[in-house]
Amino acid sequence: SAKWLESEKYRSKTGIYPENPDITFNYMRGNPDAIGNQQELEITQKFSFPGYYFAISSMQKMEFSQSEVLAEKTINDILYKAHNEIITLIWLAKKELTLSKRLKESSDLLALMQQGFERKEFSKPALDKVRIYHLNNQTEMAKLKSEIVVHNEILQQLNGGLTLNFTFSDYAPAEALPVFDSLQAKLMEFNPDIRIAGLSMDISGQKVKVENMNRLPKIEAGYKGETILNQKLQGIHTGISIPLWENKNKVKQAKIEENWTQLNYDQVVSEITSSLKADYSNAQAVLQNYMNIKDIAADPALSESTFLLLKAGEISFPEYLPEVQLIFENQLDFLEVERDYFILLNK
Repeated sequence: SAKWLESEKYRSKTGIYPENPDITFNYMRGNPDAIGNQQELEITQKFSFPGYYFAISSMQKMEFSQSEVLAEKTINDILYKAHNEIITLIWLAKKELTLSKRLKESSDLLALMQQGFERKEFSKPALDKVRIYHLNNQTEMAKLKSEIVVHNEILQQLNGGLTLNFTFSDYAPAEALPVFDSLQAKLMEFNPDIRIAGLSMDISGQKVKVENMNRLPKIEAGYKGETILNQKLQGIHTGISIPLWENKNKVKQAKIEENWTQLNYDQVVSEITSSLKADYSNAQAVLQNYMNIKDIAADPALSESTFLLLKAGEISFPEYLPEVQLIFENQLDFLEVERDYFILLNK
């Protein structure tokens, strides 16, 4: 990205000066010798009207500004993806903690049922149900650990292949949802797609000026000297081009492009503003849902108390299993709502 931007910087400085001068020298031997030899020297310089170079320089500066915004957008896109990966890894770490508790409970339950089975207190089908329940928990934990490895690798790639030496445990404190009008104002000022579309509109307007300047005649001036028959002739050389056909069509094309970029700018602003409204409304709904279930679903004592009731014999395993599964599913649902909320805030 840095090398590309550097090349764009140098590109913006090309084509803004007159062409290089031409030097021509001709030497022709006379035949017969009495005629003498002929020598010709010609130095010429072609150039457009001065305003042309200023116009094209301004246009290429705008194009470089657009390249800068595009490079900034590329960097921000990488940072956005990396932040989302961090949010995902925090969610997976919390999910791992929740599944670890469930796995420990199922392990304790299996040990308890095994002892009861040996004392003839439980049947083998009842013991097999607990074994299957514990095995399912182990399988889910293995899948989760594999998922964590995958997302760590993705984050490492986004970090240029460098390993991140810190642990993801919890989210940063969430800021209050900003007022919509302030978000919209920032969007219009800083959104890279809107800025690129705005610069495209400015560039196309400047291109019309450049093509209008191109319609003006090109001037050629220089020096010409000739030596023949012991006579030396010297003088000036002038010339002018006559633009008749192609330049007129280029101006028409530039004006059509200018109209298109104005329409495209309006469309980009409309689409991004509509997307912001949808995301803002979604964030409000997710936040409300997050606040509603936060205190209840995040309480780890719910499953622990249910397991204690089972150990005390106050509830049976068929009563325990659906209840504890419901508790853990609610906790996992809460973690997903929490993750979605922070991902929306990251936008």
